[in-house]
Amino acid sequence: MSILFGQTGTLIGQYSYPYWYFEGDAVCTETALSNSGRGRIPQFEMGIRTILLSNQKIKYDKAKFRSYKTFYPGHYNLGWLLTSYAREHYGADIWDKTLESSSKFSFWPYAFSMALKHHTGLNEKNLYKKAMHDLDSSWTNKIKNLKTSDIKVINNARKKSWTKYTEPNFIDDTHILVKKSSMKSDITSFYMIDNYGKEYKIQATDAGIVSAGKRKAVWSRKYPDLRWQLRDYSDIIVFDIATKKEKRLTEKQKLFAPAISPDGKKIAAVEYKENMQCALVVLDAETGKILKRFLAENNDFYRTPSWNSDNNQVVFTKSNEYGTQISILDTEKGLTKDITKRFFENIGRPAFYKNFIIYNSPYNGIGNIYAIDIDTKKRFQITSVKFGCYNPRIKDNKMLFINYSAEGYDIAEITLKENNWKPIEEVTYIGLHTADILQKQEQGKNAMNPDLIPNKTFDIKKYSRLKHAVNIHSWGFYSEPASTFSADDIFNYKPKVGFNVYSANILNTVYGSLGGSYDINENTLSSDISLIFKRFYPEFSVSGGWAQRSVNYDEGNDRWEESTATFNTSVPLNFSSGVYSKGARLNASYSFIQKKDKDYRFLNESLNGNFSALAYSGYLYSFRHQATQDINPKFGYFAYAVYQHTPFNTNIYGHQFSLLASAYLPGIFKHHSVNIKLGFEQQRNDYDGNNYYWFNSPQSFPRGFEYKGFDRFTSFQANYAFPVWYPDFNIGPFVYFKRIRANIFYDIAGLNRIGSENTDTYQSGGLEVFLQMYVLRLQEPIEIGGRVSYLLDGSQKIVPEFIALSIPF
Repeated sequence: MSILFGQTGTLIGQYSYPYWYFEGDAVCTETALSNSGRGRIPQFEMGIRTILLSNQKIKYDKAKFRSYKTFYPGHYNLGWLLTSYAREHYGADIWDKTLESSSKFSFWPYAFSMALKHHTGLNEKNLYKKAMHDLDSSWTNKIKNLKTSDIKVINNARKKSWTKYTEPNFIDDTHILVKKSSMKSDITSFYMIDNYGKEYKIQATDAGIVSAGKRKAVWSRKYPDLRWQLRDYSDIIVFDIATKKEKRLTEKQKLFAPAISPDGKKIAAVEYKENMQCALVVLDAETGKILKRFLAENNDFYRTPSWNSDNNQVVFTKSNEYGTQISILDTEKGLTKDITKRFFENIGRPAFYKNFIIYNSPYNGIGNIYAIDIDTKKRFQITSVKFGCYNPRIKDNKMLFINYSAEGYDIAEITLKENNWKPIEEVTYIGLHTADILQKQEQGKNAMNPDLIPNKTFDIKKYSRLKHAVNIHSWGFYSEPASTFSADDIFNYKPKVGFNVYSANILNTVYGSLGGSYDINENTLSSDISLIFKRFYPEFSVSGGWAQRSVNYDEGNDRWEESTATFNTSVPLNFSSGVYSKGARLNASYSFIQKKDKDYRFLNESLNGNFSALAYSGYLYSFRHQATQDINPKFGYFAYAVYQHTPFNTNIYGHQFSLLASAYLPGIFKHHSVNIKLGFEQQRNDYDGNNYYWFNSPQSFPRGFEYKGFDRFTSFQANYAFPVWYPDFNIGPFVYFKRIRANIFYDIAGLNRIGSENTDTYQSGGLEVFLQMYVLRLQEPIEIGGRVSYLLDGSQKIVPEFIALSIPF
């Protein structure tokens, strides 16, 4: 594959290899070679363990490809359990042997599964079935004597699907603030829940870890750099719960996990600078000014600070290569007191309670909540649950936390009674020992211990930008448009297939490509070469190409050839924030065009010759994040404009102004979408004897009609998209059907044909139906469908079409 496609040929190995293998093997490696790793965290396997222990039957294809209506953890979680199970039962080299065998015929869709069966007697489906059966038995046996805590679930709204309540915070004596999302709901949103379990929605949010006090909530929000893709910031947001207004408290900082003090006057946050220096900072909650900064020592990374009731101490965890520990910082005296020793127990989210620190821990093999006495250092288990509970919030003697079940995460409450806590010495480990088994298969020790890693100094050499500007890495076939709504609905690219060779320097500041393509609409060939320079604030690019051109008129078809050289400069801008992705791009270009082999003139458009053209374009967009079952954004818009002309020519003259606008609105029911598109274009229409040039148009014609040349064009399109069915059904190893969706449309356009003052109207309406499926158990989905257009021009003609939205190759 690497011979055929370069570096991307390595990725094409995923053609027959499931994603769960790649990610599962990565988790196995990090777990086996260290004393940490996701394989040692019960929460990482909690979702699948809960499904098994709740007697839910999930077939392999649904587990692999997932579902829009039934929750199943991702391929990372599934991959860890399958790859570790295979290593434990078939040897540490099972995956080496599987890859070696499958690589010999990797072009075959079932190569991975066949090789796995050759070495284990099980194909990938049967490995899944056997692993799930054995894990179910092991986990069932482990918890057979487990005594669970008596807890109260706060939320009591009826669940229509798997639902996730997280980040509970006491607001007052009768209300708590939570985040909520579900498979069938909108994106994650803030909700308020009262003492009776009644809840109401406040607004959608992008918040991660949330801290609340004095009816204000704080969290950190990621802000991209306006220009540079790999640079971003993390600033603190203060949300007034009463007014529902947000305030960006800081600007261009790197602040994480903010915690507001009980009196609402200060905020503690973790600061992590680009120099990899970590600190705990205290900010003024009104102005955002940093009042104090406490730098980390020993290469520590701080996490999740939390205030005491006196507003003068902060508890947090700190981690480095030697482990994690809980510490308390006196923010007035600047003194730090370590409460625990360093260990590799995955502790987190500490909180004050009397003379104790309450925290998360997987100590007994299940995620639970524990306590440690600040003075005596004695540890206790507070909760005992079947699946997992995390993230305590405490008010007086009441503790809120999230508790997991087969229906998702709930907000639970328990009354803290020290006499009921179990001393750590009496706690029995009831988890599996998979991680230890894997480590014994490797070096039998923590290979990431810094004392065992050789200290080697590498030579520093000057990097030559010119010498390394060209770095050919991949080559292969491609198709346009891409399989996203943005490419199809926004840019309206004409369908093309082609072959390209790609280059990119290691700094990702110089890109290049060389290739050829075939335009399916025009039945023409083209070739091009381009270089893009991204080092500077405006991007620069130079390109050259040859293309066949074709235009259809009622009287016949016009074909000619064009050679083009273009210099382009553009400024991409990204101002995304919150639950919206936002951006813009401004472009300006100069092109030198040579036309030849043109022997047909519809009016007085130019024949052969050379001329120059200038183009100015730009677009602006804003799209709301999408929920699981959303087909399109609930809200969003896109606007695109281009003006092209030939100002330096006397014998060839043309100009074009084209405008596209698209808006997304919610439909009648959840996850339905209304999309309105408007189009306008004006080409040159003053035929004064000069040779006429017609620029290529970005406008899309009413569906069902052939594209026609024009001077002036206006259009309106209305689309109503909605999900029809989530089959979650497979036919053996051949196909898995995931979703059927439909779109009802109406198009109308008015245009003045070239050289005509009369306006012709084209109208159509119809239905599109698309099926998303996975074939031959390959990892990438295919979305195909059909369109039936009814032409509203008096002909009563019905035009059926086959549509392939996404066929990866």
